[in-house]
Amino acid sequence: RIDELEESVKSLNERLNKPQVKQLDYNVCVQQGNTAPQSLISWSQTSQQNLKSPEDLHKLHPEFSAHSQNFPNYNGPLFRCAELGNYELLKAFPGSSTATKLPTEIQKITKQRQDSLFPGAYVPLP
Repeated sequence: RIDELEESVKSLNERLNKPQVKQLDYNVCVQQGNTAPQSLISWSQTSQQNLKSPEDLHKLHPEFSAHSQNFPNYNGPLFRCAELGNYELLKAFPGSSTATKLPTEIQKITKQRQDSLFPGAYVPLP
């Protein structure tokens, strides 16, 4: 039974040999505290790999994460007010300048200007 499962997984890996995304970049990864970095990215193509940083992903696949940043053991300012659900990045956070233009379809959905650079998952508040 295990042999059949392993053969099925091998067959799937051979057929599904292209990434699910075309673009993956301009991400900022933050781990607070003074602990050893945890796995941030779980990547599986021929076998599952747990990566600890965007740099690890870039080494594995140079087309991804060329402009991403990693802040392990970061204890500085990050969000405007997480307690109140305002996850706007503070300008004092060193990764706040990591940004790119949103794809056109996302600009339409979020009603963002075409020339605006956008860091993070939340639209900055006025």
